[in-house]
Amino acid sequence: MLTLLFFIFFGISSSWATDFRLTQCLGREEKLIHLGMGQQQYAELNRELISLVLQSGRMRLNEQVLNEICAPHHESVSYQFLKALLIDGVEIFENSLKDPKMRKLEREKLQVLLRKKLPHLFNIFMVAIKSESPYARCLEDQISFLSQLFLELKHLKDHLSFMEIINKDNRAKKLFQKLEKKEKIYQNCLNASGLNATEKKK
Repeated sequence: MLTLLFFIFFGISSSWATDFRLTQCLGREEKLIHLGMGQQQYAELNRELISLVLQSGRMRLNEQVLNEICAPHHESVSYQFLKALLIDGVEIFENSLKDPKMRKLEREKLQVLLRKKLPHLFNIFMVAIKSESPYARCLEDQISFLSQLFLELKHLKDHLSFMEIINKDNRAKKLFQKLEKKEKIYQNCLNASGLNATEKKK
């Protein structure tokens, strides 16, 4: 919590003016997680996304995207923010700088930051999602393209960008569409494995 409060204070007072409303949304989620009332599996993802926001310079989220991410009916702000990042990348951001050269520079800086951060964020996210599932390969068994995606991320990373790989054939969007029904996926895994709801295969 102290780390978060420092980040929020630093973000507000800095010359590059972080996106305060997004930081507030992520901060509220962090508080709920800290109190044991939030989605505990997203604790590390939440911390990493707060750090990302505070490094995003003068770029701010598009208002419509921000409203969707912070909408109260979602179970996790971090989940929704990462979803937007993986599907649309830098396109969800905008800035109000008048100088075209400065706007271009800020966009390029953010693109570099996302290239560095998104693969790590995706790995953290998948660990969190898998921690909920009945057994380790549940998601791969139920989402047909997931094993191939993992293979490509491992073996093609020197030839294609992370965003090119994950968005090939709209896989990022399809993954989150599948995860909207993750409880059904987990139940299918239980049915297929013969486990009951209180068991997990190690």
